[in-house]
Amino acid sequence: MADFTIITCPQCNNKLQIGKNVGQFACESCGTEFVVDRSGGIISILPLVEGIRKVQTGVDKTAAELALARLRRDIEQLQEDYRGIDKDDNTGLYVGGVIAFFIGGIVVSNDGGGVIGAILIVGGILVVIGGISASMDKNKTKQEISKKIRQKQSESANHEKVVNL
Repeated sequence: MADFTIITCPQCNNKLQIGKNVGQFACESCGTEFVVDRSGGIISILPLVEGIRKVQTGVDKTAAELALARLRRDIEQLQEDYRGIDKDDNTGLYVGGVIAFFIGGIVVSNDGGGVIGAILIVGGILVVIGGISASMDKNKTKQEISKKIRQKQSESANHEKVVNL
């Protein structure tokens, strides 16, 4: 049994002897570098550039798979954050502000312009304004989270393409 295999160089047709333990070599005639592929019981040679390309493709797929796992976790967390925003209800602020406003109005009308009534009216207005401001902040936060989710989904789609090559 021979300790080597003879293959023809695809670049210059020179006969090449490949030893059992050789993984990379250059053609003596034309200088082209090759990687030896011994998969599936068949020995073949690939130009070194092609061998590197295969390795790079494998690395790219692995990196894309890892990125997809991270992006899925990120998207889930963002969606949870989005849902959590609606759990903080400002209805109590509105109701409290309106009640304070009306009680202040009643006190002012019965008292003839009492200080307590005026404080309740102003306080009620400020509480309602605070509730409106909080709602506006919530909407802004929801828009920012939605934008981040869309960006992560777009990034995921790009990684999916690499994984499915």
